[in-house]
Amino acid sequence: MKNLPLFIAAVTLTISASHAERRLRKDLVEKILAAAPTKSRVQPRQARKVLIYTRATGFVHSSIPYGARAIEAMGKNTKAFEPTITDDPFMFEADKLKDFDAIFLVNTTGDLFRAKKPGEKIDAATSARLRENLEKFILNGGGLGGCHAATDCFYSWQGFGLMLGGYFSGHPWHEKVGIKLDEPDHPLVAAFSGQDFFITDEIYQF
Repeated sequence: MKNLPLFIAAVTLTISASHAERRLRKDLVEKILAAAPTKSRVQPRQARKVLIYTRATGFVHSSIPYGARAIEAMGKNTKAFEPTITDDPFMFEADKLKDFDAIFLVNTTGDLFRAKKPGEKIDAATSARLRENLEKFILNGGGLGGCHAATDCFYSWQGFGLMLGGYFSGHPWHEKVGIKLDEPDHPLVAAFSGQDFFITDEIYQF
């Protein structure tokens, strides 16, 4: 059994590799890229940069890398913004955050400024500073958006709930629901051609 540690390491690497492949299936990425818009509805007056943040210290959604690629494709295809994908909390240091115009949270969960990886050193003072940097970024006009689990974060930080408008409080429904377009002419829903529609999805409550 002297080779047991080597065998375990090999199995671990194999599992890790296959998991990574599952996270980014080529056929799904191709569908995302094909569905992404090719031009911006409104041309920005100046170059924009968007930080696409994917950190999850709570539940980790398998869709995170796909969501990140979708937002990245929107920026690259339309030239509306230059995308940067990261899960590095230190991108929220003031000197780095100043380079961005907006932040988009892709299924982030938990305390986004908590140590997660081996060797990461984030003490309470550092976490507080990063939260303050994010708050100042928003107060100074920076944009903030998110999808799905973006509200499943920072439950003990009231400022975060105020910025996003609420906190995740469960998804007791997973069923077919009707979506009604209250402003069918609004640019954000133009893709639906003014038509209400149905989806089957996991419906959040806040």
